[in-house]
Amino acid sequence: MPKALGISGTYQAIRSANGPAQHIAVSLVGLTYCGMFAGMVPDIVLFAWAASSLLVLVATIWLKKIWLKRSLLLDFTLSFAVLTFYFMHDHSAPTGPVYHVMTADGMQAGSRGQNPMNMLDMFSHGLACVMMALWSLYLANLVQRQLLEARRFEVTFEGEVLK
Repeated sequence: MPKALGISGTYQAIRSANGPAQHIAVSLVGLTYCGMFAGMVPDIVLFAWAASSLLVLVATIWLKKIWLKRSLLLDFTLSFAVLTFYFMHDHSAPTGPVYHVMTADGMQAGSRGQNPMNMLDMFSHGLACVMMALWSLYLANLVQRQLLEARRFEVTFEGEVLK
């Protein structure tokens, strides 16, 4: 069973463009994307998504690969949970005071500081969640293959595990 990399091992893996660089990247991008969905998704779901992204970072550096795989699968699940809540959210509902204004087209509602989401905004937010979910799933699959490869080379000889 492979052991944790530690900080210096993680630094060397990032410099040599190994898998840990992608694990850290998915963690940081996940943390960044959490802010995009503030006010559109229940806060507890966003906090869970941010925590799972942090867990990927912690697991990459200090925990065994099995925990990294589990944290990536959790990140995958929460990415789709955020996507589901996002598309269930009413994007046109204002969250602040609403003012009614008479225009040439008749009475219309408006509010200060609210920019309605257009189709491009909705598409890009949805694509961000799908990308994060698929990236996490790809990396979890990669870690699973690494675990299987490490197990394949383990040999037990007279009660001692040789690698």
